[in-house]
Amino acid sequence: MALQKPIVAEGQSTNRPPLFDGYNYSYWSTRMSICIRGIDYEMWDVITNGPFIPSTLNVVTNEMILKPRFEWTEAETKRVQTNFKAINTLHYALTPTEFNKVSSCTTTKQL
Repeated sequence: MALQKPIVAEGQSTNRPPLFDGYNYSYWSTRMSICIRGIDYEMWDVITNGPFIPSTLNVVTNEMILKPRFEWTEAETKRVQTNFKAINTLHYALTPTEFNKVSSCTTTKQL
């Protein structure tokens, strides 16, 4: 069976991130960083600094511990959601071959 070209080709759309097909990474990464910052600058912070993880101080041990999900504030939930928004945007920008290489990543930093 012959290989077929992708049905959806990259276009110059402001609504769709640039497509990465495994070639010319430096060109794609520059365009992608601009695209992500244009969508939501908080996403760029998550990509460069890692995801926000709600935590609280354990007064007994004086250590930071993960905060249970039911204790998250609305602001903390939105900050956590930004990581998944960034992952989703990066996944949209990959061909199936490239997606398969990173599909198990859980943070944008890993991706």
